[in-house]
Amino acid sequence: PQIKRLPFGLHAVVPADTELGLLPGVIFALRSRKGQTERNPNNRIHPYFLTYISTDGEIIQNYTEAKHILDIMRKICRPHGEPIPSAYH
Repeated sequence: PQIKRLPFGLHAVVPADTELGLLPGVIFALRSRKGQTERNPNNRIHPYFLTYISTDGEIIQNYTEAKHILDIMRKICRPHGEPIPSAYH
């Protein structure tokens, strides 16, 4: 419910972990500007979209794999309650 009050730009930095399936890259969380009008049956989190792109610009996972992207992020973030200095330095 509080997502509408969040700033338009948020970020988090975590280290890559190939054993967990987290390759170096960026995960974009975007919201459709069209709102709820055009529901996409392949996107379970519509009107939001997650896309995971490698550092060389290749799509690792697209919006149809949002659950998998969220699962990976949950695994990598769960053990950390504080920022990880080695990741953001």
